[in-house]
Amino acid sequence: ANVACFLPRTKISAVTVGNEVLTGNNTTLVRSLVPAMQSVHAALASLGLEKQVVVTTAHSLGVLETSYPPSAGSFRRDLAPYFSQLLAFLAKTGSPFLINAYP
Repeated sequence: ANVACFLPRTKISAVTVGNEVLTGNNTTLVRSLVPAMQSVHAALASLGLEKQVVVTTAHSLGVLETSYPPSAGSFRRDLAPYFSQLLAFLAKTGSPFLINAYP
């Protein structure tokens, strides 16, 4: 609802919920991430904005078990239970997967 008052004057295409949550130490936040994203998506849908504004979250490179060479990249196995739920949500809503790629 907070984004609706800014549309269409401001182009808002995505809302990120949290930042690098899966690589933090707060297990409550990790478990709450996808439900929070679902709630934000539901709020946008109630306003008819779910196609215009997608919901996602950003991850650090720490979610990768292997990052070099890039063709061998793989996610950390301990995060698999969270990724399956997260990726299902992103696929269902057509939302992007975001990585903060710091040098």
